[in-house]
Amino acid sequence: MKNNGKKIDIKVLIIIVLCIVVISLICCVIILLKNRESNNNYIESQLDNAITHNTESLDNVENVTNNVNESTVNKIGSTDSNKTISFNELVSVNEKYELIIKSFNIKKIIEPPNTTGYYHYYEASDGHQYLDIVFDYKNLTTSDVRADKTSSIKIKYDEKYDYSGFSIIEDEENDFTYSNIRNIAPLSTGKIHYLIEIPDEVANNSGSIVATITCGSEKYDLKIR
Repeated sequence: MKNNGKKIDIKVLIIIVLCIVVISLICCVIILLKNRESNNNYIESQLDNAITHNTESLDNVENVTNNVNESTVNKIGSTDSNKTISFNELVSVNEKYELIIKSFNIKKIIEPPNTTGYYHYYEASDGHQYLDIVFDYKNLTTSDVRADKTSSIKIKYDEKYDYSGFSIIEDEENDFTYSNIRNIAPLSTGKIHYLIEIPDEVANNSGSIVATITCGSEKYDLKIR
């Protein structure tokens, strides 16, 4: 009888242990499921935050881009275009200069006003002619200005072909001399010729010619034809 009692007790003990193990496993499963759900909720929350943050960042980038574009447009829109001038129009910049475009000529040979005796002239190369733009430049500064530093001129033919040249100046005898060796004294006026060599086609055709004259930081457009 004692031996049988011990066997029964062992069986009961085994059953109890198994029940505890099963209950423990069930609890572990329940805890894992809850943790998994909690982790999923956390991950979803982080994803939502990341998406919201990225959306806000994209919005900020778009706003910055728009601001930059608006700023660029405003800057470009505020840029002053070249001032249009005409022949014999007085252009004056306080304490800098006075400018008057007097005339222009298109010739194979450009001669000075005084052609008696020995004088200097300029002849264009074969198939070309000179466009001679003549202007008066009065120095309003308090120091000498070298004649070739007063201005520069470029022309555009038919709205797409560009040409440039060089300047010369009339001396006291109405002959030509090099502009890079002559100064214009304060409150004195120099008569400058700007020579631009152009093909015969440009000289003889009726296409438009517009000169852009640069004096310091100022630019002027002059319609030649």
